[in-house]
Amino acid sequence: MKIDAKILKEYIKKVTMNNDMMTFNLNFTENGVTSSLKGIENVTMTIGKLNKEAFETYETIGEIFIRNSVLMTTMLDSFKDIIEIEKVEDYALKISENKREVFIMLGEEQTCDNIIRKEKPELDSKINLNLFKKDLTPVIKDMATLKINKIDLHNENKFLTFSVGSKNDSEHTNNIVQTDIDEKVKVSVGKSIKSFYDSLTDGFVLKIGNDIPLLFIETTPLMTIETYIAPMVK
Repeated sequence: MKIDAKILKEYIKKVTMNNDMMTFNLNFTENGVTSSLKGIENVTMTIGKLNKEAFETYETIGEIFIRNSVLMTTMLDSFKDIIEIEKVEDYALKISENKREVFIMLGEEQTCDNIIRKEKPELDSKINLNLFKKDLTPVIKDMATLKINKIDLHNENKFLTFSVGSKNDSEHTNNIVQTDIDEKVKVSVGKSIKSFYDSLTDGFVLKIGNDIPLLFIETTPLMTIETYIAPMVK
């Protein structure tokens, strides 16, 4: 198989939430590559698909398991352009171009215990909102500045507020976007949203409801990633 190394690295970074998930799967199906992962303590979950059209040449080699996402993306960074991917028997993935070859040792499914086999959850989301990375940028910066690992989302009167910090208890900030939806919604999430932000390219859909997981859907011409972040329990 042949693919631009940057495209494969981008997919892996997104589906592992910027390498927050160390182990991951790549299932080379007839229609493209799929992955389905859960994060530490079941706070996050990702479902990804890298379209077959992303490859210059493509083979249905089945499912493989990678044990170290940081190592994999670092190695992909060492290639400048189109790479060739080959499964070497059942123990390694060969990545090569011209005068360079890298062999990534494959894992077993039982050692990659964050692979998800069940169906994705059905969520009673009240708001579907098209946003861009720049909409989250001040929120993420506020988290770092105030050293607070929590965001409260509150929709009311057609405006969605991202609050960092607590009124009357600490310094706090509000970043507001218009939704044109009157539905009252409240939900809080933790620091995992930064990992999503770091893996984000630009536009995405945010789906939120009362005290249910946030769902972020990022779609590009070559891939689709669904990221779920569980709400914080008070």
